Amino acid sequence: MKDAQEINQLISYLINKENSEGVVLLGHSTGCQAPASDRVYRATLPETSAKIDVAANMIKKDEQRT
Repeated sequence: MKDAQEINQLISYLINKENSEGVVLLGHSTGCQAPASDRVYRATLPETSAKIDVAANMIKKDEQRT
């Protein structure tokens, strides 16, 4: 949501302050913001802790095999 607000502010500035006739907006990833926010959200779910424990145990078992 913040990205959309910032893009809106930029377009308004370019049109109103720079006397632009228009703006061409090309799509681009916002980088790692989505995965980071997904991770933060997932951390709030009650089942996440148990899944992390399962993953940690799987890693330990794999390390013991090698």
